[in-house]
Amino acid sequence: MRIALGCDHGGFGLKQAITQALEADGHSVLDLGTFSAEPVDHPDFARSVGQAVLKGFVETGVLVCGSGVGVAMATIRLGPAAGREQALRQWLTGEALPKLLERPGISAAHLCEADVETTTVKTAEKAIRDKPDEVARWVALVEGYDAGIVQRACADTLGSQALETHGAEPGSITGVYTLHYVL
Repeated sequence: MRIALGCDHGGFGLKQAITQALEADGHSVLDLGTFSAEPVDHPDFARSVGQAVLKGFVETGVLVCGSGVGVAMATIRLGPAAGREQALRQWLTGEALPKLLERPGISAAHLCEADVETTTVKTAEKAIRDKPDEVARWVALVEGYDAGIVQRACADTLGSQALETHGAEPGSITGVYTLHYVL
């Protein structure tokens, strides 16, 4: 199998070990960098590996990073409409989020539900603010190697109309973020 391999500076050492193991197993490795432990931007290498897969130069790709998180992430803040919680959860976890993972460039999809009781605990900090915290009841997180791919995947699968059809309250909010720094 032909495999594209890329990493950031934090994953450089592991990438070398993975390359040796893959080649020992008879695979052909397309090494797309980085080629040292000098600091680099992971999204550049993630994009290269993703494009190699999408254009058919390789059959699959492996990305190694020091942080272990996605390069681009989308958050969809939503809440279930009254009486539709189970239907919405079932659609998201049984159909929509798994469908996202089938798309090239998407590496993870999660559904997070707020612990409203803990989140709304009164604190001294909250007491001095002008308004209460706005807490999303649910947040869907979608991760991938490119912000455009993540944004299109979310728009196609988790757009407002689809969410509302399957039981979400109107007014979901989507934000797409690119990872720039990780400790």
